[in-house]
Amino acid sequence: MTIPAPAVPELDIEVENNLFLTEQLITYIGNKRLLSKPILSAIDKVKKCLRKDKLQLADIFAGSGFVSRLMKQHANYLVANDFELYSASSLRCHLSNISEVNFAELQEHVTFLIDTLGTKASWYGELGKWDEALASYSEIAQINELDSNTEFYARNLFSIAHCYHELGNWSEVITYALKAREIFKEEKMIFEISWCDLNIADAHAELVDGEQAIFWGRKANDIATLRKDNEMICKSSFVMAKGYKVLEKYQDAENLLLAAQDLVAKSNDWPQITKIERELISIYRLTERSTEADEAERRLSTLTEVVE
Repeated sequence: MTIPAPAVPELDIEVENNLFLTEQLITYIGNKRLLSKPILSAIDKVKKCLRKDKLQLADIFAGSGFVSRLMKQHANYLVANDFELYSASSLRCHLSNISEVNFAELQEHVTFLIDTLGTKASWYGELGKWDEALASYSEIAQINELDSNTEFYARNLFSIAHCYHELGNWSEVITYALKAREIFKEEKMIFEISWCDLNIADAHAELVDGEQAIFWGRKANDIATLRKDNEMICKSSFVMAKGYKVLEKYQDAENLLLAAQDLVAKSNDWPQITKIERELISIYRLTERSTEADEAERRLSTLTEVVE
C-alpha cells in the first residue's frame, strides 16, 4: 500500500492556528484550557516589561501540554517537563518545529504501521478474534482519516462494519456501512457500494426490520444484476428472502431462496449453501411442510458432516 507523503505546508509563524490549542489534547481534571486568557495576559505583560517579542519559557508540570502549546508562539526557547512518559511522547510530537520534521521518514513509519496493523487485523479475523480485529481496523481508520486517504478510510470503515457483523452488533454494522457507503458513493465505487448495501440489508433482517432488509437488499441486487455478478445476486437474494420471512411472506422468501440456491449450487461456497438450506428448512417448517423440511435436513446433515 503506497501512501503519498504530505507536502510541508506554508506557515505564517506569527499567526497561531487555533486547532493547535483545541484538538488532539489529552483532557482530564486539572488541564488549563479555561485559564488560557490570564496565562496569555501574564506572558504579554512580561514581554512588554522586558521589551522582547520572544521569551525563554518553561512549563514545569506540562501534563496535557496545553500551556506549552500556548507558550510556543511566544518563545524562542521552550522547556516542557513532566514525569509521565505519555506526556513526553505527546509533547515531542506537538511541540516539534515542522521545519525539522523529515516527512519522508515519517511517511515510511506511517506506512509500516498501517501495514502491520492490517496484518494483525487479518490474522485476528482468521482466528475469529473479532474484538481484536475491530481494534486494529479502528486504529488504521484513524490514521487514514488524518492522512486524508479517502478510499482507504472508507475500506477501513467497511472492515469495521464487517467486524461488528461477526460480533452480532447490528446497529453498528448499519452505522459504519452507511459511513463507508457515503464515501464510496463520492468516489463512484459501485462494487464497494453494493457490499455496503448487502451488509446493511442483512443487519436490518437480523433486527427484524423486513422492509428495510428488502429495500437495501434490492439495491445490492440491482447493481449485481447490472454487473452480472452471480455471487452478489445470490447473497442479496438470500438477504431479501430473510426480509420477506420477517414479513411472513413465505412464498416470496422461498422463491428467492431457491433462486439463490441455483446460483450457488456449482460453487464451493459451503457456508452460503448451508445458510440457504437452513432458511429453506425454516420456511418449510413455518408452512407446515414437514416432509420437505425433513428431507432438506437430511441433505444438510450429510453436507455438514463433511465440511464442518
